[in-house]
Parts: sequence; C-alpha cells; structure tokens
Amino acid sequence: MNTKYLSLSALLATVYFVLSIAPIGFPIIGLSSARPIHISEAIPLIYVEIFRLHIGLLATLIGGIILSIYLVQPPFYLLNFIPATTSALIYGLIKENKPIYAYMIYLIMLIIYYFYPVVGPAYLYPSHIWFHIIIFSTLILSSKFWTKINIFLQLLLATLSAQLSGTILFEIIYYPNFLNVETFKYIWLVTSYLYPIERVIIAIIATILIYPVSKLIKRYFGEYLDFIKASL
Repeated sequence: MNTKYLSLSALLATVYFVLSIAPIGFPIIGLSSARPIHISEAIPLIYVEIFRLHIGLLATLIGGIILSIYLVQPPFYLLNFIPATTSALIYGLIKENKPIYAYMIYLIMLIIYYFYPVVGPAYLYPSHIWFHIIIFSTLILSSKFWTKINIFLQLLLATLSAQLSGTILFEIIYYPNFLNVETFKYIWLVTSYLYPIERVIIAIIATILIYPVSKLIKRYFGEYLDFIKASL
C-alpha cells in the first residue's frame, strides 16, 4: 500500500510540475520580474477532489518543492510552493468533512494578512478584503446545501486561501527591505479588483475539469482508486 501510495503521489507531482512550467497565468502587480500566477493552481484542487486529501496534498507539496527549486524566482523563491499547498490543504479538509479546521486556518490567515504591521490592508486600504468576506460568508450560509454552486464556492475559498498565504509571504519578504509603504498601498488598491477575477477564473477551471477528469479516472482506474481510498 505504501508503495502504491507514494508512486501515485510521485506521478501526480510530476504532472503538476510539468504543467506548472508553462507560462500561462496572471502577472503579479508591483513585481514585474515575478512568475505569473499560473492556471496550474487549479491542479491541486482537482487532485484533492479525485484522490482525497492525503495524496492530493502530498503530490502538490512534492511537485511544488521541485518546481520552486527548479525555478528559483520571485515572488517567494524557494517558498513558491506554499500557496498551492495551502489551497490543497483547505479544500482537502473541507472534502474530508472537517470544514471547521479549514475555516479556522482561513480566518487566521485573513487576520494576519489584514492586520500585518504597518503595511497590512487594514491600515492602507481597508476594503481590500471585500471579496474574501463575501465568499466566506456565502459559503458558510450555503453549507447545508450540497450543490454544484456550493462546490464552486469551496474551490473558490481554497484558491483564495492560496492568495492569503501568498500575500502574507509577500508582506514578510518585501517589507521593509524591498518595497515601501506607498508601494504597498498602491498594490492593495489595484489588486482589490484583480485578485477576485484571477481567483474566480482558477475556481471555474477547476470546477469544469473536475467532472470529466473524475469520470475518466473512475472509468479506467476505478478499482485501483477505490482501493487507495479505502486504505487511507
């Protein structure tokens, strides 16, 4: 079982690494030299949906670390794997019927990011977290209904958690060594209307791909997948 578990995780990590190399994504405002936010951020969410938390999280972590070493680039250099791993963790906890832990982690990150000393959005542009508040509140209120819309909200919350962890890293790394307070204020202002768009696109891609990919996996590897799930 351990051999199959590790082999599948390694295979998925390789696929995630290869897809992440393609320069398809959104540029990061305020840091033109950074790699864009990749569409491949939807892949960890698909992994968790199909293979559950353990395999999806491990595959994302391994693939992300390899990618970070292979492409040591801004914004987070060797820590570039953290945002995608965070999204896999949050979505995995929700899928494993442990949403309270996912929500607690999400809220803790939101508070740290919002009230980060000196350059946090709370001091420079308070309305920056409007989209986080709307999506989190909507998901909580709709949690009793298991619908495709609710699944989309879960995926959206997961990819928003990646934005949270990435922004916290950004604050830690770039203030005050590389960017000043005024630059951060500009970043909060501009990205207030950009990060919702990019996160919605990532969640839509994940939602669209989950169903056909799940059907293909279950059709050709259903017996093996059931064995993996039953053994976790």
